Amino acid sequence: MEQFYLILVVLVVAFGGGIMFKKLLERAKLQKEDSGLKKDWLKKRQKDFLNKFKGDKPAELKPFLEGDHFMFIKHIPYRIEGADEAIKAYVQLMSETGNFSSYNQQEKMISGDAAIVTFNWSRGPVTGKTTHVWKYNENKGSWQLIHDHTSYNPGNGK
Repeated sequence: MEQFYLILVVLVVAFGGGIMFKKLLERAKLQKEDSGLKKDWLKKRQKDFLNKFKGDKPAELKPFLEGDHFMFIKHIPYRIEGADEAIKAYVQLMSETGNFSSYNQQEKMISGDAAIVTFNWSRGPVTGKTTHVWKYNENKGSWQLIHDHTSYNPGNGK
């Protein structure tokens, strides 16, 4: 009779462990799918941001920027802090964006709610590269740009 209970306990533990393992696999799959969806949303958000950047209405960029946004740009000698100051810098940049195009974009998820996007760009004969740091804001349900670093390639730019 003791062997019966021992076998029963082993079966219950094995069955319970199997159910727990299955749940862990399902959870990992859901997290991977969620990460894939967020990356897709990030790509769309980046594309929408660049399309607005090519336009002539800098205020349309503000919904993309987190309140604590900061940025560095070669021809501005200080760190630009806050969404309102960033809009002022983008006004200057947007006035120079004739024939702006971006290429070689890559997205790198840092975590479920943080990502880096890098790309090269050209604006007429001027070329450079930009890094954007994005944060997923659960309250807004969207990606918010928190940092922008733009560099000009050697030999051009201001």
